[in-house]
Amino acid sequence: MILDEKKIMEAAARYCQPFNKGYCFMGSCSASLTLVEARFMCDFIVNNKLKNGIEIGTGTGISTMYLASVLDKLITVDNGAIALNLQHEYGWMRAAWNDMFREAGFENINMVQSIEEIDKRLKSVDFVFIDGDHTGLFPTNDCIAVQPHLTTKKTHYIFWHDTLNPNVMAGVDNAIKNLGYSGKLIELPEQDTYGLWVTWK
Repeated sequence: MILDEKKIMEAAARYCQPFNKGYCFMGSCSASLTLVEARFMCDFIVNNKLKNGIEIGTGTGISTMYLASVLDKLITVDNGAIALNLQHEYGWMRAAWNDMFREAGFENINMVQSIEEIDKRLKSVDFVFIDGDHTGLFPTNDCIAVQPHLTTKKTHYIFWHDTLNPNVMAGVDNAIKNLGYSGKLIELPEQDTYGLWVTWK
């Protein structure tokens, strides 16, 4: 695995302090991944030689740094809902992410506030991580919204986090039944996952 976890954790320990009101990280709450999930996805990206990614749901930014450590380019999408919950503006959140990513040495992360902001010419994405709004049809619509950016020259993969949530699982089902994807549950120890599926085509 081509990443420096110490670098990621040092940056997170400093810049995730504002999220302590219920927004912890790495197994402490659903605002981020567990270490087992993060390492699994990084290994998967490396083993499948994936290069360009979209992450939906920056959250605390820790999953972003893990993914960016093994991808050539990563676009992370977040509307700043955590900031609003903590009574801050989106700009405050974006500045915190910028500082954290810069301190950790990441220059391959591009932050946008919505999928619509992604350059329409981008059609080379081979990895997507959906971990945004889990309410209603948001997970399904996120999958649909990234379709124009996905490569058709080789297999692309969409990872879905928090699939114990029925709305997220509905998005997985829609991808398989209506969008032509194959899919499977990533089998990890129960205490180390919030539910992780991968779909591909």
